[in-house]
Amino acid sequence: MKNFFLALTIAFFCAQLSLSAQTEKGKKLVAISSALGIGGSTNGFAFSSTKSKSDSFESDPIKSSSFNLSPRVGFFVVDNFVIGAEVFYGFAKQDDFIFQGDVVIDEVKTNTIGGGPFFRYYFQTKRVLPFVEAGLIIGTSNTSFGDLDDDKNNLLNYGGGAGIAVPLGAKVSFDAILRYSHFEIKATEDNNNNFRTISNAFSLGLGFSIYLGKAQSQNTQQTN
Repeated sequence: MKNFFLALTIAFFCAQLSLSAQTEKGKKLVAISSALGIGGSTNGFAFSSTKSKSDSFESDPIKSSSFNLSPRVGFFVVDNFVIGAEVFYGFAKQDDFIFQGDVVIDEVKTNTIGGGPFFRYYFQTKRVLPFVEAGLIIGTSNTSFGDLDDDKNNLLNYGGGAGIAVPLGAKVSFDAILRYSHFEIKATEDNNNNFRTISNAFSLGLGFSIYLGKAQSQNTQQTN
């Protein structure tokens, strides 16, 4: 058992040294993540069940669920600093939605898609790689209310956060980040007054990153 923990410690230390080298200029980053949320929001991966109850009445539960995925690709333009592009997709579903106080809709679905740039900077430490990042997402969302007309909106989302990359091998890390996001949603049609819904939120993002390619400094040395 003692030898096992010793081997595990050495493997972790070697992986950390290798991962630190993957953030050099010229390397590539391929990543995917999902945010954890509360309720049926496309901003997070979540499940919820809500019901009304009194001494003489208990309603059926209203269930909602949601998830999102954010694949991204980036390039290290200098050591530890990566610039790239991100694609966002979110889906949310809610049962028994009450529309305008009296119309009950069996199911409401929202699909959101967008994309934009992101920036991330890594800090070199002995065990993990802390980082800070910022990004911008521009996209659209479409909500279907059963037999009623769909609700189409434009989406603007920008923000940033801080996190850590934990090495899982020489070229892979598990990433956790606490993000702050500013959302603005407005209708695409019949919106002469530029009416929009604005929200600010914190979320916990979890995902994986893969570090590919050769450092530019290594290529230069080989050429010389």
